[in-house]
Amino acid sequence: MTWTVDRTASQHYADDTGRRYWSVSQVRNRMDPGAFDRVGKDVLAKASLRGQLVHGYAALYLMYLDGLVQVPEVPEGYEGYCQAVRLACDQLEPEVLDLEEIDGNLKMGIAGTKDFLAGVTWKGKRNRVALCDWKTGAPTKTDPAQLMLYHTFPSNEHAEVLLDIYLRRDGTYTIVEVKKKDHAHDWAAALNAIQALKIDQQLTEWRKRK
Repeated sequence: MTWTVDRTASQHYADDTGRRYWSVSQVRNRMDPGAFDRVGKDVLAKASLRGQLVHGYAALYLMYLDGLVQVPEVPEGYEGYCQAVRLACDQLEPEVLDLEEIDGNLKMGIAGTKDFLAGVTWKGKRNRVALCDWKTGAPTKTDPAQLMLYHTFPSNEHAEVLLDIYLRRDGTYTIVEVKKKDHAHDWAAALNAIQALKIDQQLTEWRKRK
């Protein structure tokens, strides 16, 4: 299946049949719509740029570990975050299976782009299939739902563990394993948010009728 992304559309993703899907980001925003109301636009812009640059570096570094590219250049001002990427990779010893791939859940009507799926060393066991997400900001209450939703996508269903990797400016990192059994309320909130998006869409279509 071929996917396209348009962040300006009411539903960010579309498949090759033209059907549209809500992004996991849209689901998270519907779960907690006021999460960033008190954050200034300049702060949000800087956080967005940081996320783009560090994620880009992380993807290239994973490709470097696979021997596909040369050592990536560290973006100026983000040396600590990139050091944290390297240290996390030293711990996990990832063997990448998928990198920055789009997939979706047709039944739920959602889609998203995973950071990476890899065989990793986790809790003393090698080659555990892990669905991983890089984080360059502070933890938020919708973080667990993001990975749980990604886990429903066909290409991610065989993941044994779900890992949020929090990178910090000082070069340190924390890896948090997300277990669905520990996040029943988050999962329920995510499902309710998807339903709310569907209701919002139906109401919008109703209002447009003559």
